[in-house]
Amino acid sequence: MSTAQFKVGKVATETQQARVYREMRDALLAGRFMPGESITIRSLTEAMGTGTMPVREAVQRLVAKGALEFFPNRTVKVPEFDLEGFRELCEIRIALEGMAAGRAAKHITDDTIDDLNAQRLALEKIMRGRNAERALSANLAFHFTVYKASKSRHLMPIIETLWLRMGPLLVIPFRGGSKTKSSFLSHQNRNIDLIRALRSRQGGAARKILTAMITDSVRWYSKHYDFEHHQLKG
Repeated sequence: MSTAQFKVGKVATETQQARVYREMRDALLAGRFMPGESITIRSLTEAMGTGTMPVREAVQRLVAKGALEFFPNRTVKVPEFDLEGFRELCEIRIALEGMAAGRAAKHITDDTIDDLNAQRLALEKIMRGRNAERALSANLAFHFTVYKASKSRHLMPIIETLWLRMGPLLVIPFRGGSKTKSSFLSHQNRNIDLIRALRSRQGGAARKILTAMITDSVRWYSKHYDFEHHQLKG
């Protein structure tokens, strides 16, 4: 049974098409849906309080980006990953997000760096709690503040598409016990170093740190997540 009504908000009628897409996109980016989860067009329509067409159009856009799969019975499915596909996606992320971090070091403003540091402090506090949605949203905001600072019109939409595909996996560490979560968070301590590299305008260092962040995540998922059975190990 779908639980979409607890994951998406009501959408105002005057900008339905754009806002339905944005709401669904943000839900995927923030990891509010699990890999393999099925949702019907009807349940999404009821959850958002809209007509069927805006929801269907949003789904079609997300299917085109590889973020959802659409079946003839009006069921929408969040794609599942195998380990090889996950690693390949992360290799692409390393190349593009590392490039964005390197460019950000050249273009970022002091005000944005101060904002990043405030986000880092808030993220650390949220991560210690149990609200996975808030933690993932804060993590998303932190990373995309860095990427937007790259001032690249071409990198941003590609990176967003990669995160749309990756988003459903981000909630996995929060679905286990405290030990599982702690083991994941132990690899998330490079934000200070990234901010320091950006503040000193060291593009190479920023790129290297961002690469290490993604590499740490690859190691964690490879060790703790069973891609074949789509569940945490142990």
